[in-house]
Amino acid sequence: MLRNGRRAGLLSDHRLVTANLTIRCPKANVAYDWRKLRDITTGQFEAALRQSELFSTPATTTDAFTDQLTRVVTRQLDAIAPIRHSSRRPPKPIS
Repeated sequence: MLRNGRRAGLLSDHRLVTANLTIRCPKANVAYDWRKLRDITTGQFEAALRQSELFSTPATTTDAFTDQLTRVVTRQLDAIAPIRHSSRRPPKPIS
């Protein structure tokens, strides 16, 4: 079909449009917390626990002692081997 001497089909919106898109979604870094346990001197850690409230005034109930144990051991580990924060890229998938 001609319109004003031109082919009308070249300006039609009824033509199929195809495209190839390459989309890469970068993976977020993986954050993790850790302690450098090889720096702990076991004798120093044991002595600190023996001087703590676990031995001087232990809790009387099982649940209270569990909470006390968690609190005291975490406090001593924080003093001797503090928590370190790191992040790394996730591993590449295996082909």
